[in-house]
Amino acid sequence: AGCLECFGSSVFLKNRFGLGYNLKIVLCSISDESSSTTLVEGSENRQRQIWTYLKRSVDSIELVGVSGKELSFRVPFASESS
Repeated sequence: AGCLECFGSSVFLKNRFGLGYNLKIVLCSISDESSSTTLVEGSENRQRQIWTYLKRSVDSIELVGVSGKELSFRVPFASESS
């Protein structure tokens, strides 16, 4: 068996060795009271809209994955907003 010791605050270690922040967005079904449709219909279009907005806002954001209605992004520490 071994032992692992880290020296430094969690902020220092995250800045030194971390990859950045993780952002998860989950599209949810919200019924439109004026019709029988839900806002999740056309979710691929909503995913593109969200990705376009985030990419315009944070240049270095990267899409990590899409699973069903969940979008996962990584935002590096050194990212700059546009």
